[in-house]
Amino acid sequence: MATPPPPQSLGLGKLAMAPRNVSLLGLMMFLQFAVWGAWFVTLGVYLEQGLHFSGAWIGAIFGTMALGTIFSPMIVGAIADRFFNSEKLMGLLHLLGGVLLLILPTMGTSPESFYTIALLYALLYSPTLALANSITFTHVPNGTVWFPILRTFGTIGWIAAGLFVGYILPKMVSLPAETTIDATAYPLYLAGILSIALGFFSFALPPTPPTGKAGEMLPAFKAIGLLRSRSFAIFFGVSFVITIVLAFYYGFTGNYLADSIMPQLSSLIKVQSVAPVMAIGQVAEMLILPFLGVCLFFMGMKWVLAVGMLAWGVRYMLFALGAGGDEAKVSALVVVASLALHGICFDFFFAAGFIHVDNNAPKEVRASGQALFTFLTYGLGMWIGNTLSGYIVDRYTVYNEMGGKAKLELVVDDFLNTTKQAPEKDEKDVFMHDMASALGGSLDMPITEPERIKRKIPVLALMGNADEAPTRNGSLNDALKKHLSKATAGQAFHLLEHAHLKAIDKTHVVDGVYTTRNWFMIWIIPSIGVFAALAVFLVLFRVDDKKTKVAPAA
Repeated sequence: MATPPPPQSLGLGKLAMAPRNVSLLGLMMFLQFAVWGAWFVTLGVYLEQGLHFSGAWIGAIFGTMALGTIFSPMIVGAIADRFFNSEKLMGLLHLLGGVLLLILPTMGTSPESFYTIALLYALLYSPTLALANSITFTHVPNGTVWFPILRTFGTIGWIAAGLFVGYILPKMVSLPAETTIDATAYPLYLAGILSIALGFFSFALPPTPPTGKAGEMLPAFKAIGLLRSRSFAIFFGVSFVITIVLAFYYGFTGNYLADSIMPQLSSLIKVQSVAPVMAIGQVAEMLILPFLGVCLFFMGMKWVLAVGMLAWGVRYMLFALGAGGDEAKVSALVVVASLALHGICFDFFFAAGFIHVDNNAPKEVRASGQALFTFLTYGLGMWIGNTLSGYIVDRYTVYNEMGGKAKLELVVDDFLNTTKQAPEKDEKDVFMHDMASALGGSLDMPITEPERIKRKIPVLALMGNADEAPTRNGSLNDALKKHLSKATAGQAFHLLEHAHLKAIDKTHVVDGVYTTRNWFMIWIIPSIGVFAALAVFLVLFRVDDKKTKVAPAA
């Protein structure tokens, strides 16, 4: 019996689509978001642990993507719509962007140089998001049916990149002891390779010629008139304000997990990278999105948006309660589980927001209304939020580096003298090494690790291992009782607190990068901001849900 020929189209009737185009566009979306997901999740950890940048610089660097969102319409509108095929321009932008990602770790060693190159990359990458959408809509018979299907491949690409970074990449490279893959430049190199691959692949995409006329360089401003509507003014205003506090999640969740959560779960979660853990959010997003229409039908637009905002506030609250080590109010597992709220956070707020604009904006400014929503949220709001989050993180972080042996020795001598200990020189050097490590600095080890363990000296390294103060570490007292006499343990406990305060005093320690961070305050601030915006939204926002309540799919 003869083998039947391959199908010429996927779908039925007017919805039919060639399998080759489905494969090409699906792979394009997969790579488009794999590039982004490979570096975005772990970047904050690399900037802090690998390059020792401050929170303000980390926030500013994450803000470059928001600046790219603001200015990318100018690139697409002025160039793509007039002179170049979309797939060729996309290929060129990804090739150039890939080169920037590959040189970024070597040329971006200072905050200023890293920021400059990151901004250039954002200006190259951000237009490709619009180009990928444009190529897709041009070559599908029905965007309402096919775009969500093809866009799902993008979410899968993001998840796959995170899993690769967490599970496979560490096995392919040699890492220094006690260094995670997140604290290295390898995810950036991976993203650069993927970007170059997508650049070459883009030239094989279906031809998408220019329209021959200039597109709108600032399409968002055509929709300013929508603000005359009370409903739209409140919607856009609340969306703008709430996105400012949402930026905290994108910039610093990775750092928070690496600092406070992952160490507590080392026995349960074998992977040391935050990328696979944060992929929980994208999995939830992908699973919940198909049910968004049903939720809109039964709940109405106002309550869908409200639940989305509420989810952001609850997650921030759980993050805050999960900080503090042994004194945390919720367990580390609860914090990890709360990442799944990203499905509601993203789908019920961002995705529903675009639907609200599409359903309620006049047809002639509908596309401009979408551009205005993007500008206020992914653009201006996210940029302000990234900048603000960096300053708030710095506000609740003590940055100092142990200023060499001489300064550190002042603290160690206080402890040793008061506890009437007289260690040998090598033992004292190990004391100093432990304290420097506890405070995020480093000193050369005078003896090998096995020799250090044999000496059984007091565990000074525990003193800096809490969010705010060493006395918050519940295991410290037990360690002191084990290594010191009962009569001395209580006094030593107090002295370590005093030594910690002295260590962060600028008269003893200067210029540097060790961190003692109050994650509770860092997360409670955006949580309060979300709940305040939600209250305003619930009181003032009105919407005609008749435009939203389409019958759910069977």
